[in-house]
Amino acid sequence: MSNPIRLFIAIELSQLIHDELSALLSDLKKFGWKSAKWVRPESIHLTLKFLGDTDPSKVESLKSILAEVCNHARPFTILVKGTGVFPSRDHPRVLWAGVIPSDELGRLHNVVEDAMSRLGYKKEERLFSPHLTLARIPSIGEETAMETTLERLFEFKNHEFGSVIVRRITLFQSTLASGGSIYTPLAYIRLLE
Repeated sequence: MSNPIRLFIAIELSQLIHDELSALLSDLKKFGWKSAKWVRPESIHLTLKFLGDTDPSKVESLKSILAEVCNHARPFTILVKGTGVFPSRDHPRVLWAGVIPSDELGRLHNVVEDAMSRLGYKKEERLFSPHLTLARIPSIGEETAMETTLERLFEFKNHEFGSVIVRRITLFQSTLASGGSIYTPLAYIRLLE
């Protein structure tokens, strides 16, 4: 087996949404919460399925099964709205911007999940909760910085960051680097127009 590569399947966002989230991140970073690991704005995406370490020889079969899946899904719109934390405000581990759930998004997630399980990937047991990760919190650290950052984050809990028409999904390779993961698109798979 070749060296495994880390893969995931995602929906990319519009430039407008990236700009809006970039402004929010700049705003949140100024509170100096040192233990927060901020996501680079251009890297923010909606993950449909994290595949993890994969033999590179599987990439072609992944592309073809995803093309099959997308041949049954029509383009649809997603709305990025609101902010929050997982699992709770008292114990934040992930800061996020929300994606409003829709039937089309739920269906696409389910068919991708089913298709990947047929290829041997473990099915996700948690309920699909569409979100865009803004920061990961390995340890809480500075209480004051945390509180002021979260207060500011929650001021955006009803804010609309924009919408995007989903016309394709992307198979990404994730390479761990010192400045954060680097995401390289390996394939764009179009939905049925």
